[in-house]
Order: sequence, then C-alpha cells, then structure tokens
Amino acid sequence: MAWPVLLIGLVLIIAGFRGETDKFAETVKEDFTGRPNFLYWVAAVFAIGSLGAVKPLRPVSDGLFVLLIVVLILSNRGFFASLSQQINAPAGA
Repeated sequence: MAWPVLLIGLVLIIAGFRGETDKFAETVKEDFTGRPNFLYWVAAVFAIGSLGAVKPLRPVSDGLFVLLIVVLILSNRGFFASLSQQINAPAGA
C-alpha cells in the first residue's frame, strides 16, 4: 500500500519543482470531471476488485480484469494511437 502513496508523492514533488502544480491540478480535475471522464473506469476497477475480495469469486474477478484490459486496448478510442501521440508529443505541448 505504500507504493501508490510514494508514487503520488513523487509526482507531486516533480510537478512542484517544475512549477506546474496548477496545470497538474487542472489536468487531474479534467480527467475526473470532464467529458468523457475517468471516473467510470475507476468505478469498474473498484467493483471488480471488490469481487476479488471474496475468495470463491477471485477467478471471476481475475477474468473480468483481463476483459477490462482487453477492452481498454481494443476500444474505439485507439489506445495505441493515443499512447504513441502522448509519447511523441513535445514537452511543452
């Protein structure tokens, strides 16, 4: 549980050193309140993870996680195109 907290702290420290905390906060806000938002995926992961907490339902939960990953990759939004666009984007864009 400490790893996610450390990772979030590291991201916030880097944003602070770069002087882009306002831009970072606005981006995170848009991810959760904009259209389309990220909240649906968070709710789906939480629901599937809750299923995995019940021992007999763990194989079902694992299968649903695999299905969720496949849907993310093969969705009409073009996962690979968006990923390569973000990787190749200039730093100031």
